[in-house]
Amino acid sequence: MKGYEYKKGAFVALTDADFKHANVKASETIEIATFCDAAAVPSIYYDKPYYLAPGKGGGKVYALLRQSLEATGKVAVATFVMHQRQHLCVVAPHGQLLVLQTLRFDDEVLKPTDIHVEEKVTPADLSMAKTLVDQMAGAFSPARFKDTYHADLRRRVQHKIKNNETHSLEVDVPEAEPRPKAQVIDLTAALKASLAKSRGSTHQRGRHARRRSAGVGPTSFSYR
Repeated sequence: MKGYEYKKGAFVALTDADFKHANVKASETIEIATFCDAAAVPSIYYDKPYYLAPGKGGGKVYALLRQSLEATGKVAVATFVMHQRQHLCVVAPHGQLLVLQTLRFDDEVLKPTDIHVEEKVTPADLSMAKTLVDQMAGAFSPARFKDTYHADLRRRVQHKIKNNETHSLEVDVPEAEPRPKAQVIDLTAALKASLAKSRGSTHQRGRHARRRSAGVGPTSFSYR
């Protein structure tokens, strides 16, 4: 049961239908709002990555979007709904694939207003630090790093099992909900819809071309 506490101790129950109808359009599309330089999105906003795959017959459009982003050094900034929550995201090329990176909304990023740093660094200190950085410099190799904490914890668990340091608990375990299937972006249908919409509003764009020359109109990408 999901609900909203509108006052202390009083709740409004919400069903799956309530979440679905909160924004039907947002629940069915990934809408690209703009394109920007990849470096323009601060790393503090990045959250989780997801691989995107082309829908049936959408390979050419998928490749076109990926190559155009790669050639221009841009990423697509978009919004979509997943697991009954709206997300901000960027779509970016990653090798031969497209990756969707969810972003934190601006009000989810804490501002460091109470952190104060005194920068009293001498030229000698800076020179020594730069030398250390140069000596330790190397290529990033993620496979080199292992989660030693969880590995040690698993060994500790096995040690307790071996020594019969176990307990039996009587608890009611709720039935696990089925894991949702991965969502696949259908870029072909989205491109056709976007082009049709673009042709239908050619005269409007011509009238407002100068005013909107720096902007990018929204493009919707359906997903399932």
